[in-house]
Amino acid sequence: MNALIHPGVSFEVQQGSMDLVGMHLDLKGTFDLTAANPQARIQGALQNITVAPVVESFFTPPAPISGMGLLNYTLRFPLSASWIQGLNGSLQVQVNTGVLRFLKTYYRITSILNLGTYLSFRFPKITAQGIAFETVTGTLTFQNGVLTSEDLFLKSPSMNLGAKGSVDIP
Repeated sequence: MNALIHPGVSFEVQQGSMDLVGMHLDLKGTFDLTAANPQARIQGALQNITVAPVVESFFTPPAPISGMGLLNYTLRFPLSASWIQGLNGSLQVQVNTGVLRFLKTYYRITSILNLGTYLSFRFPKITAQGIAFETVTGTLTFQNGVLTSEDLFLKSPSMNLGAKGSVDIP
């Protein structure tokens, strides 16, 4: 890590890099050292993410998605206990070769109705545990803790699926 301390003003990470549990994190940014409303402003990338264990650290197992991912981020948030309520910025996400475990019923119905599946002699998997996908990509945007996406896209051998919406994280 290369960093500078600007006394009484900020801690500036000019270049940071870390390998942890097989993942690689690159980070640069500033962390205010002021007493009044200190903020963090960070950007970088996280690579080689084993998605399921990360998701399970936030939600009850089993994880609704698996695969290997990468993430580019630009985030700003207050340095306080209520940081999530002031989280702003964007995440560009890509997850490769995994399974989306929710929407199983939707997947089963659409795979039966998908004429292309029959024409390519790939018969639908009625017992599928979820949607096996090649990639999930999209940009996730935080604004005061509300997570929004307009371009989340799943590509699988049986179907392509797009989604947009918002979730209030706090």
